[in-house]
Amino acid sequence: MPKRKEAPVKEESEAVTLEEALAEEGKTVADIGKGNGKSKKEKAPKKEKPEPVRDAEGNVVKGYPGAGTATRAVWDLVDSKVPEGLSRKEMIDACVAAGINKATASTQYALWRKHHIHHGNWADVEKFMDARKAEKDAAKAKVKADEKAQKDAEKAAKKAEKEAKKAEKKEAKAEK
Repeated sequence: MPKRKEAPVKEESEAVTLEEALAEEGKTVADIGKGNGKSKKEKAPKKEKPEPVRDAEGNVVKGYPGAGTATRAVWDLVDSKVPEGLSRKEMIDACVAAGINKATASTQYALWRKHHIHHGNWADVEKFMDARKAEKDAAKAKVKADEKAQKDAEKAAKKAEKEAKKAEKKEAKAEK
């Protein structure tokens, strides 16, 4: 274990008392704790509150983020994309394309959805989303049916080719 270094001891002539140090600054012991004599900072003027969001009847909708914030940008973007019936992933991708952080977009989409579920607007939102989902499902089913029809046609063509070869072999045998 290394030995501790001892602090150098000042000679008595170098030692300065608190009173002497304060006297050099023009203060006394009583002035300690009174602050530096400067006035406290003036309070900044209050910011204007953003205009609240209102529904179709003019009632204030509580829970929307403040105007001009990144979170509000997500909510506004999602509100504008609802009629397109985009999925959650597509909504978040649209937010990212608009320059919003993916994590912010994901979190705010969840909060936006929760807000609409609790405030009774979810039926309108679901109507658009269900219509879009039905369109996508129909498109997937059509693609799947087309692929199946193509496979069946290929199978039938192979089967017909095999039978044609069999018929040729029978004819060749019959000619001999």
